Amino acid sequence: MWGDIAIAFLLAFITAFVITPYTIRLAQKVGAVDYPNDRRINKKPMPRLGGLAIFFVFLFGYMIFGEPSSAMNSILIGSFIIVLIGAI
Repeated sequence: MWGDIAIAFLLAFITAFVITPYTIRLAQKVGAVDYPNDRRINKKPMPRLGGLAIFFVFLFGYMIFGEPSSAMNSILIGSFIIVLIGAI
């Protein structure tokens, strides 16, 4: 049991580590960057599509380790809609 959890955690971590730089480049390419000003605490421009990388890691982990069910399909559809609206 703990071995499966450790494998899932490591796979998710490695996937997030690999996908995040691509998500940063995508955010810079489409202009989804938060530039610092007097109201922000950021000192340098920050990409705003970090949730996209997290969603893809979740989706990848589910595809590898998840068990299909109607409840999980509902969660996936709902989360895809939320991510899509957030990206727009």
